[in-house]
Amino acid sequence: MMKLLITLTLTLTSIFCLNGCSKDSETESASGEAKKVIGITVMDLGNPFFVELTNAAKAEAAKHGYDVIIYDGDAEEQSKQIKDFITPKVDAMIIPPKDALAIGAPIKEANKAGIPVFTADTGCDDKDAIVVCNVMSDNYGGGKLAAQGMIEALENKGGKSYV
Repeated sequence: MMKLLITLTLTLTSIFCLNGCSKDSETESASGEAKKVIGITVMDLGNPFFVELTNAAKAEAAKHGYDVIIYDGDAEEQSKQIKDFITPKVDAMIIPPKDALAIGAPIKEANKAGIPVFTADTGCDDKDAIVVCNVMSDNYGGGKLAAQGMIEALENKGGKSYV
């Protein structure tokens, strides 16, 4: 599920950027070719989920010729990190917001700068902030599937079913 989430997010980012993202943040590759840059700020790199997300993001981005800048931090730090992405004008941002409402203001700043923003895992609750795409899992549905799988694995010998 994690790889699907990351692959979908990066594929959408890549398609969007190949069709018109800014060139201000391009860096040169070893061959002298310009590379696009994706800024990613996650909630906590001490959390294995976000370690996996950033590792997979780096690997997938490299396949498409992108450089990736990765930061982690709380809601206040994420706001500052987004400003750090705006200054060199990265080509796109991927943000799993720490605070779904507070992230709205910095996303609106990225919008004003013309930088597309994608959210992952958590959305943005500020209706005035423009998010190109929000990719997230259905935790409730996943929990139901896990419970059904457990019931089947226990062959209805594990207690009463509430599903």
